[in-house]
This record gives sequence, C-alpha cells and structure tokens, in this order.
Amino acid sequence: MRKLLCGILAISLAACGASDSTSPPPLSVLGTWNLSRVNGDTLPYQLSNVTGYVQFWDNEQLALNSDGSEEQTGELKTVSTTGVVTVQDYLNAGSFSVSGSSIKFTFGGGASGGTGSYAGDTLHMTANGYALTYVKP
Repeated sequence: MRKLLCGILAISLAACGASDSTSPPPLSVLGTWNLSRVNGDTLPYQLSNVTGYVQFWDNEQLALNSDGSEEQTGELKTVSTTGVVTVQDYLNAGSFSVSGSSIKFTFGGGASGGTGSYAGDTLHMTANGYALTYVKP
C-alpha cells in the first residue's frame, strides 16, 4: 500500500512540474482590449484607396478569455467616390497563449497568427503586416 501511495504521489508531483501550456492565462491580460493604433496611426486607419472607393479600419475590440480563446470584432467602413458609406462588421476567433509578457495568437479560418506583448493597460500585436496597439478601456 505504501508503494502505491508513493507511486501516486510521484505521478502527481510530476504532473505539477509538467508544461504550463494548460495553465490559465494571467488575469492581467484577460478581458476586452480596444484597438487604438495601426502602424502608429490612430483610428480610423485607411486600409486602401482603390479607384472607386476608400476603405477604413474604423474600430476593433479584442477579447481575451480565460480558456485561451480570443475574439476580434470590429468594423470596416468603405466610402465610395460618390459618398456612399458601407459598414461591414466582422468577427474573427482563435486562440492565444502567454509566456511571461509575450503573447502568441493563432487565428481561426486559416489566417496566419500574430505575436505580441503586454504591459499594464497596453497590448502590442504584430499580425498580417500590421503593428497593432490595443488599450484596456
């Protein structure tokens, strides 16, 4: 019986020392972050200027959840040369992992991921050629 208890204790201790990849993210990174800058410029950020229309990144919220999932919701605004404004809402979901103050994002739907860091109320992410700055409200 003593050997069995020692064996169970050894397995439990080994499990405690295992990778922390299943540990919940730190509380300080969880919650909603608002996109405030794209490539150093404030929003709305002009994404494209194609003959016939101009497209802007109008707003975005990044939700980081305790289960390691993330959601990005926001609006893209398109303005035609005739002045017609079209607003397109979007939702992207994926996951994230934290190591110290570094964050790795894995986006869903086959989109490439991103990397970033956070300190206090500011989170920086680089993804798809954009340098993104988010702040907590």
